[in-house]
Amino acid sequence: MKCNWQISDILDLEFFFHQDQEKNEKELQKRDRAIALRACESSVGNDNLISEDYLLRSWLQGRRRQYGDQVRLPGQIFTELLGICGCLFLIGGFLVGGGMAWSFLAYAGITPVNASMYIVLFVVSQVILLGLIPFSFFAAKLRGHQWLPFTSTLLRRGIIWLSARIGRGSLSGESRQWFAALSGQLRRQKKVYGSLFMLPFFRIIQLLGIGFNLGVLAATLLKVTTTDIAFGWQSTLAQSAGTVYNLVQIIALPWSWLLPAGTGHPDLDQIEGSHLILKEGIYYLSSDALVSWWPFLCMAVLVYGLLPRVFLLFFASLAKRTILTRLCLDSGLHQQVIRRMRTPAIATEAEADHDRSVSFLQSRSVPMVETNVAVEPAAFTRTEQALALIPEELYDDCQSEVFIELIRGCAGREPGKCLMLEDELEIDLLVENIKNELGSNESILFLQEAWQPPIEEFFAFLRQLRSQIGEKVLITVCLIGRPVRETIFTPVREHEYGVWKQKLTGMGDPWLQCICLVECEQ
Repeated sequence: MKCNWQISDILDLEFFFHQDQEKNEKELQKRDRAIALRACESSVGNDNLISEDYLLRSWLQGRRRQYGDQVRLPGQIFTELLGICGCLFLIGGFLVGGGMAWSFLAYAGITPVNASMYIVLFVVSQVILLGLIPFSFFAAKLRGHQWLPFTSTLLRRGIIWLSARIGRGSLSGESRQWFAALSGQLRRQKKVYGSLFMLPFFRIIQLLGIGFNLGVLAATLLKVTTTDIAFGWQSTLAQSAGTVYNLVQIIALPWSWLLPAGTGHPDLDQIEGSHLILKEGIYYLSSDALVSWWPFLCMAVLVYGLLPRVFLLFFASLAKRTILTRLCLDSGLHQQVIRRMRTPAIATEAEADHDRSVSFLQSRSVPMVETNVAVEPAAFTRTEQALALIPEELYDDCQSEVFIELIRGCAGREPGKCLMLEDELEIDLLVENIKNELGSNESILFLQEAWQPPIEEFFAFLRQLRSQIGEKVLITVCLIGRPVRETIFTPVREHEYGVWKQKLTGMGDPWLQCICLVECEQ
């Protein structure tokens, strides 16, 4: 069953992901497994419910229950602020539009209001602004990028650029890594959610435009009904009434079938009778012609100003619903939660007087007894296939049984095939071999020693690999500690894990994650 996600749910998910970054993996495993078992109980008799989407929804609900009603989560705050801002923008737009129109329509009985200037100020300017929207859309498509509102794109790029500049400045290594990770997080969210978080702000802009046009219409109608106001036209370029009439007919095409000339827009005689000539004044102008312009002006604001904003507001709501319906929450962070929920808790027994790395091989991993495991559907604990990439220097010492057991417990995957990465091979050839070995539904497991510092060559390899295998193939960097004589599967030091995690986050790849095969040590 497909869950109906909302933006507030996505914000809360990201908030909880951030909260879990500094927590111990064993605690997270125990907590998320408990949430999964409760979700399993509620879905007994309906195996179709046990999907990743359902598990994520259950995890979110479980995490929200842990916070209770005492803490206002980001999703709730965002929804409330969005509603408040929408009302403020609508009211503010109404006041601005109404104030501008009321001031412009000031008429003392000497000089009629210039209808030409009214069209330029309240219609043509809005048409130009609206025309920038499809222009930016097609420009983004030609460049192969997702469309975002222009101001949102500038803001996002500015934040990424600033964090990158600061990260390269005279800061400590830890600070540079933090800013690089921030930049990567922004890029990651854009790749996973696209324009989802920009649409609410796009809707607010449309509310501002709707309020502005309503204010213009309200002020114009109020002026017309409560005062004696006259409209005329004057232009240095267009001196012929016929030319102006043809232009008016073109503008009035959308409503001319309902409101013909003389009603919905001035006819030729009325246009001739409202032509303002400074040296002649208004004495020779027709009264009927001077009042024939206001229906045309109101309809122009309605058709070219208000209705497009209403349409864009509806389009933004429809686009948000479509994106949420098609949203696939399968990035590395989402997969980590799913993996912890589907992996049974492991109890490890070992002799205390042995070295930790040696006792690991002598230990016996046994699933903990869980009272409601029997009711779990088979799909709940399914294991997916993966292609394991093992460096040449580790390949001979990698005990297959231990490696498979660790991968099952930590990554929730089955290493179906193992590929040795030969040091002598060029990156292009390595990537080609991996691409040929990779199955259509497989992910990639990359065994890596955490004690070795992350070098640029490794990340260049990951970037080239990503470009060849596609955007959404999950790549898991499986970290191990410094190998000893007995085994290569030793604990990873916590600070080493933090360095690798920040560096990988800085790549901004949502489908790239980092795990420790053996529990971290201080």
